[in-house]
Amino acid sequence: MQIIITPWTDNVRLADSLIHYVTGEGANIAEIQMYDHDEEALFAMLLRIELAAKDLGGLRRAFRKSAV
Repeated sequence: MQIIITPWTDNVRLADSLIHYVTGEGANIAEIQMYDHDEEALFAMLLRIELAAKDLGGLRRAFRKSAV
């Protein structure tokens, strides 16, 4: 199953933390793109991963928990 994650807020080490988390959960990274323009405070990230459908629920719960 392919999943696309698009965080829109920037914080220190966001990309690194996200990549380590999803790969630690068994996901394979299919694509990653980042745009960071500090002068204009713009950040965008696209992370496309492949993850077994049975693991999707755990990933969703982890993201909801970290957003609180």
